[in-house]
Amino acid sequence: MDRLGQFMLDTGIVTRDELARAVHVQRREGGRIGRILAAQGACTRQQADLAWVDMVVRVPLEAAIDRACKGRFTAYPARDLLFHRVHRRDVIVEDMLSGARLRTHENVVEGEAQLMVGGRASLPVTFCVDTNRGVATLDENGENIVRRWTSMIDRCPNTLIREAAPAVTPDFEAKLCELLNGPAPTT
Repeated sequence: MDRLGQFMLDTGIVTRDELARAVHVQRREGGRIGRILAAQGACTRQQADLAWVDMVVRVPLEAAIDRACKGRFTAYPARDLLFHRVHRRDVIVEDMLSGARLRTHENVVEGEAQLMVGGRASLPVTFCVDTNRGVATLDENGENIVRRWTSMIDRCPNTLIREAAPAVTPDFEAKLCELLNGPAPTT
């Protein structure tokens, strides 16, 4: 059975019958299971896309974030990732001498997400996931954002980490930018 289909079944997005019909269509006509399920009305395209992101991106990205902040992100009880931009990139591998196509596979997912802890959001972090290996990486700026943001969260645990936190304060972004870039120069 298709991994995404099984994931959507396990998380209650689709029923066993809806998935069975979609798998039948996929075997007969080809195509991606998420798109087939959406076309059949079993779910919305957005539900299928979000399920795919949860299945393929979330776990490797949380591991990359933990590598950048020494395991602190997944230790927070009220954590989440807010995805802003996620896209797949098809990679075609060719023999450089003959130009023959060796294989085609989707192996890279790139995007941007914000870390959420106790209702507080980080600056956006750019990531890349190698889906063949299940490994995500952050760019250098993203690693710096993660390290500094989690340090800030650790310094203010009573006011920032709680299950029902208030909305982000208006000056939060300014304070975070100051933390990341240092104090504004004085003239």
